[in-house]
Amino acid sequence: MLKIERRPTYLSPSSLSNLEKMPNTSYLTRLIEDRFMRDDQSLAAAVGTSFDIKVKEKLIEDKLVPVERAQLLPDIRSALQNHHTQANILGDTIMKEYTRLIYDDHSFVDVEMHRTWNYCGIPIMTKADASIMIPDWDKPIVHDFKCSGFGNNHGMSPKPGFAVQAKGDSWKPAHKKWHKNIRMEEIDKTWASQFATYGWALGYSENGEFESFPVSADMITITKTKKIAISHYVAWITIEFQRELFNRYKAIWNSIQDSSYLKNIADTEDLGIVALAALSERWF
Repeated sequence: MLKIERRPTYLSPSSLSNLEKMPNTSYLTRLIEDRFMRDDQSLAAAVGTSFDIKVKEKLIEDKLVPVERAQLLPDIRSALQNHHTQANILGDTIMKEYTRLIYDDHSFVDVEMHRTWNYCGIPIMTKADASIMIPDWDKPIVHDFKCSGFGNNHGMSPKPGFAVQAKGDSWKPAHKKWHKNIRMEEIDKTWASQFATYGWALGYSENGEFESFPVSADMITITKTKKIAISHYVAWITIEFQRELFNRYKAIWNSIQDSSYLKNIADTEDLGIVALAALSERWF
């Protein structure tokens, strides 16, 4: 009979998503003593990591954020497992375009904000990319960097609902789905879960007293014609979404504690069947 042999000491936005969407993989990589190795970092992920390091280095160098954040950057560099040289070349190219097009348009407050705390009975860990100030809002808001399409021959389109987009020397106005009250889950539900949790870490919705708050992101994509597009998003995290998200955290946390999470895996007797089922989850 298979058992939960290791219990996590906290949940994060990414672990919540993996535990929900990839139960067999999560069981093998997180919940047993002799854990399976996780997949190596892809080129696309390595490019995102490379850009992440470079933009934070520049923010620290320009003294736009606390300089002590520099001591956290080695942790990010350690994630560059493979494709190091190629990822750095692409990261340099992205950084040049980002600096040229949008870097000075943001009022950055902080970067690489780590927090582990107990949120209404659920231990949560977050590592938010950044925080910025925006007009007509008196507190810093969560800001995230997203890189997509690098390493893909066909490129990638940005998420719908951006407020503005820069590509080459041209600026594109708001996407047709954008409106001033757009909710982040209209753009991407996974982003919404991540940014909502980061918002809690930043001090929004303290003690489960949920409040609506804005968040933002810059999504850097490469087009079919190999041009870099930077799409900027500002959207709302709603009270209703936060209630649903907290209930998801609570359900996953409690199911691990009482072992009912095992109902989600392919078989509770044969580890091999669980491993086979995990292979198909790579497509999520």
